[in-house]
Amino acid sequence: MIRSWHSSSLLGLVAVGVLAWAPRAAAFCRTTTTENFVPTITKPCDDAGQPLSWATRCVGYSVQRSASSQVGLERARQIVAEAFAEWSAHDCLATLGPTCSGAASGKPSMTAQDLGPVDCDAVEYVQGGSNANLVVFRDGDWPHDGVALALTTVTFKLDGGEIYDADVEVQSNPAEVKLAIDDPVPAGAYDLRSILVHEFGHVFGLAHTQPANTTATMFERYRTGQTFMRDVSADDVCGLCNVYPPTRKATCAPTPRGGLGNECGGGEKDKGCGCSTPGAGAGGAASLLLGAGLLAAFARRRRDRAR
Repeated sequence: MIRSWHSSSLLGLVAVGVLAWAPRAAAFCRTTTTENFVPTITKPCDDAGQPLSWATRCVGYSVQRSASSQVGLERARQIVAEAFAEWSAHDCLATLGPTCSGAASGKPSMTAQDLGPVDCDAVEYVQGGSNANLVVFRDGDWPHDGVALALTTVTFKLDGGEIYDADVEVQSNPAEVKLAIDDPVPAGAYDLRSILVHEFGHVFGLAHTQPANTTATMFERYRTGQTFMRDVSADDVCGLCNVYPPTRKATCAPTPRGGLGNECGGGEKDKGCGCSTPGAGAGGAASLLLGAGLLAAFARRRRDRAR
């Protein structure tokens, strides 16, 4: 069975108090196959389901061709590439903690590759058809109540947790959200790169971090003007290295399942790239969840709500 979940992120826009929590070796959490898990202070990470991850050493993605009135296509592609690269830029070190087992040296075994823009703007996974791991901006009405800035939807195989597809939506309606694409970040604006680095942690299979870990990229709350999420913390790196250790045996196959699709619904395939290369190395993740029906009987969504 295939299942699809929403992972919402950067949910809260105001500062919140830090509650007590039970310390452990690492603060990162992984997204799992558990359908209705809701994190709490005493149990911030699910340990019952199977953790999600990509089977390959690289993920191919596409920015939707229309991009946004706030950021043009080429600039959007540049920022997206920089945000993905932030995850793969850091070494896995034993000093990151005991949960980074097998990560004594080297880069995480996951990278991301830009396969070129596509016309489709739908969040979907088409069985038996072509697909795209999409980054799409929503300049019109934002369809996700309770999610402030961005939402990642991950489709995965229920048995084993292999990720098949991941789509990231960014709220970009200028009447609702002001996105910053250059420094310094203006007052009242949200740093796009920070938003994307966080969301791509979800694409790679990481959930929101534990609530006391307020300086991590995978912390669930973000305020205007902040840029700290651009730079992944040691615990974020630990999470990625835990999912994709340097010693993992896998090949690089960036083409989405069914081939790269330009149009929605698994239709016309984009002839621009059918890439598949051996080796490579760095990567990471998906996100937090809560939901509604998707992909008929094959999958479901969950959406995480702001607090």
